[in-house]
Amino acid sequence: MSPAVRVALIGFTSFERAHIEAALQPADDHGPRYRVSSDLAACNVAVVNADDEAAVAAVVRQDRLGSTVMLGTTPRPGAAAQLPRPIKLVLLLRTLQGLVRTAPPMSAAVQRVQEDLAQMRQHMGANPAHAAPTRPASTLTMPVIQGRPGSAAPAAPPRKPLDHVLVVDDKDHVLRFLATHLEGMGFEVHLVRSGALALERLTRRHYHYVFLATGLDGLDSFHTCKTIKRHQRADGRPAPAVVMLLGEDAAVDRVRAEMAGADACLSHPLSAEQLQQMVGGRETLTPIDAQTTRAAGTMF
Repeated sequence: MSPAVRVALIGFTSFERAHIEAALQPADDHGPRYRVSSDLAACNVAVVNADDEAAVAAVVRQDRLGSTVMLGTTPRPGAAAQLPRPIKLVLLLRTLQGLVRTAPPMSAAVQRVQEDLAQMRQHMGANPAHAAPTRPASTLTMPVIQGRPGSAAPAAPPRKPLDHVLVVDDKDHVLRFLATHLEGMGFEVHLVRSGALALERLTRRHYHYVFLATGLDGLDSFHTCKTIKRHQRADGRPAPAVVMLLGEDAAVDRVRAEMAGADACLSHPLSAEQLQQMVGGRETLTPIDAQTTRAAGTMF
């Protein structure tokens, strides 16, 4: 049985939410199974009150317009669909089914990673001691490709507290490790499992870092790196810094990464110290949620 489609209901009254949630309960075994949540980060698709500015802002911050059904009178360009009021539940169900068919749900593995991150956010929000540090992040310096000592790396400008990072890997434990630690450093982390999906995401938003694994199925990782570094954004922003994730014995891949334009490489097994050095000594959240840390360790 395929995993349930996780649906976030955002910005509705308790009365509206109850009616929408009831409509999403399956009447038979046909069609997708839905699981309703208020946590946008852990969901595949979202139904959002288009007339609620705070709800729409949350969707935009997480770059989820393309997987959102807006319901209301205020036009929201970029959404997957927009439906009018009053709410027509049959039309909403039909629209959601179409969205699920054209954009299949994320894999169960990525769902597990997203759930862990959602738990960490919830725990940190309920415990002020775990909140992100308030002092400004230090100026970051992107190190050179490993194996090229003596080359000076250009200093990057001071970064905002929530820079966006894209992690591209098809291994559960790598996604979990990088997501947990990068979020702990104050980044907004996005996860995909193929080079093709990475390039699609890069057309929709700017990322400061892309952590890109070698050996992915489908589109070659080094070709993906070349495409990322050569792509010119319409808004004039520079290409993201690409960090290639190499195997334990990958001397040839290191050379190929350099030729493809990668800014840096990390070799497996990954470590928190490597990652901290890579992003310029960014301050971590202390302590990282113990429950999430334990969950991350079970994947190794």
